[in-house]
Amino acid sequence: MSFDKYFAATECAFADEHDEFSKRVRNIGMKWDELSSTDEETCNLVKELSQLKLLLRRGHLQILRTKEECIHMKLRNAQLAFHVRQLQAEIRRFLPYTSVKNEPSTEYVLSIDKTEIIEKAKKQVAADDKLNQDISDILKQWHEITDLQTKVFNEERQIQQADSQQFKVFSNDYYKQNEMTHKLLDKVHSELLHNYLMAERASKSLLANRQSTQKGIDTRITSLSHELEGLGDKLERKLAESKVKMDKKLEINTKLMKEGIKRQEAYNASAAIDAAKMQKQLSDDLFYFQDKVEELKRKEKKINNQKEFNFAEAEQLISKLESEYNAIISAAAAVPSLDAEHHINLINSVAHAVSEHVDKSKSSSMLDSQAKQLGSAIKKSHKK
Repeated sequence: MSFDKYFAATECAFADEHDEFSKRVRNIGMKWDELSSTDEETCNLVKELSQLKLLLRRGHLQILRTKEECIHMKLRNAQLAFHVRQLQAEIRRFLPYTSVKNEPSTEYVLSIDKTEIIEKAKKQVAADDKLNQDISDILKQWHEITDLQTKVFNEERQIQQADSQQFKVFSNDYYKQNEMTHKLLDKVHSELLHNYLMAERASKSLLANRQSTQKGIDTRITSLSHELEGLGDKLERKLAESKVKMDKKLEINTKLMKEGIKRQEAYNASAAIDAAKMQKQLSDDLFYFQDKVEELKRKEKKINNQKEFNFAEAEQLISKLESEYNAIISAAAAVPSLDAEHHINLINSVAHAVSEHVDKSKSSSMLDSQAKQLGSAIKKSHKK
C-alpha cells in the first residue's frame, strides 16, 4: 500500500494550517500596531489637552491674582491719598505761623509753640468722606473678585472631576487592553518557553555527548603525551649513551693520535739527529778527503821527482775515483731534501761504498791509490 498521497495531503493540510496561522498572526500584529498607534496618538492628545488646560487654569488664576493685587494697590493708594490730604491740611494750618527770611525761599521758619503742636498731634484724626467713598468702592470690587474666584474655583473643580472621571475610564480601558495583551504575551511566552526548554534539553544532550567525546579525546591526548614523554626520555637516554660512547671513542682516538704524534715526533727527532750525525760524518769525511788530497799533492810532487808515471792507467783510476767522489758529493748534497728513511738508506749506501773504496784502496798498491786520489782532487779543483 502506498502512502504517498496520504503524506502529500497531510503536508498540504499542515501547510494550509501554517499559512492560516501565519495570516492570523500577521492580522493580529497589524491590529496591534494600529491599536498601539491609536493609543499613542490618544496619549499625545490627552497630554496636550492637559497641558492646555493647565496653561488655561494658570492663566485664570494669574488673572484673578492680578485683580486681587490691583484691589490691594487701590486700597494702599487710597490710604496714601488720605495721608497726603492730611499733610496738606496741616501745611495750610501752619502757614500763618511761618515766615521767610529776606529773600524768597522754600525754607519756612516756624514760630509757634512746639508743645501745642505735639498735643494736637496726639489727638486721633478721623477719616474724611473721600476715604470712606474709596473704601466703599474697593470693598465692592473685593466682593466682586471673591465671587469671581469662587465661580472659577468651582468650575476648575468640576473640570478636574470630569477629567478624573474621563481618565478613570481611559485607564480602565487601558488596563483591560493591557491585561489582554499580557495574556496573549503569556501564551506566546509559554509556547516560546516550551520550545526553549525542548531546545535546551536537546542542547544539553548534545553537550553531554560532546563532553564525553571531548573527555575521550583528552584521555587519548593524555596517554599520547605520556607515551611521547617516555619516548623523549628514552631518546634522551640513548642520546646521552651515544654521546658518552662517542666521547670515549673520541678520547681514545685522541689519545692514540697524540701517542702517534709523539712517536712520530720522537722518530722525526731521532731521524733528524741521525741525519745531523751522518751529515757531520760526511763533512768530517769531506775534510778528511781534502786533507788526503793535500797530502796526495805533496806526494805527487815527491813521486814526480822520483819516477815517471803511467798516465793512461792514472787516467782510468782518476775517472773511477772521480765518479765515486761525485756520488759521495751528490749524496751529501741531497741529504737536507730527503726524509729520515731515505737519509738513512742513502747514508748507509754511501758508507758502504766508501768502505768498499777504502778496502780496495788498501788492497791496491800505495802508488795507485795516491795517483787516483791525486787525479780526483785535480779534477775537483778544475771544476771549482
